Amino acid sequence: MSKLWGEKAIPSTGFDIMKSWMAVDLNDFRKCSYPVPILNNASIILGMVGVGGPLYTMVVKRQNASAGMYKTFFLATLGVWTGYYITRAFNQYYFGKFKFSLEYAMMRKGDFKKTIEPTKYGDPEFLKKWKPIRSH
Repeated sequence: MSKLWGEKAIPSTGFDIMKSWMAVDLNDFRKCSYPVPILNNASIILGMVGVGGPLYTMVVKRQNASAGMYKTFFLATLGVWTGYYITRAFNQYYFGKFKFSLEYAMMRKGDFKKTIEPTKYGDPEFLKKWKPIRSH
């Protein structure tokens, strides 16, 4: 087991299997990142699917609009909730990858070459090897 992953990567129960691929604890994620918006792209799309599915079946079965509205509201709420947690899981996963890549780079500072500042156009040191072509 690597020091990088620590002991959190070994699941002990069925629900702890989520921790092994998240790699960052939820409390650490909440401390170090911005809050996940409730209405994000995934939650809006899944909420629209939750509304659109029952409405489509009402149109196909030719029911009136008030039939099964509890199911429509429930599925819309479930879609928004699912979208929020999917977005949070993806953000937490990529935050963990970023965190551990930083830790890897900090532990192995000597393995990376230092970058040289880019030379400016017209820098005499850079252009020293080329002689200007001039006609005399």
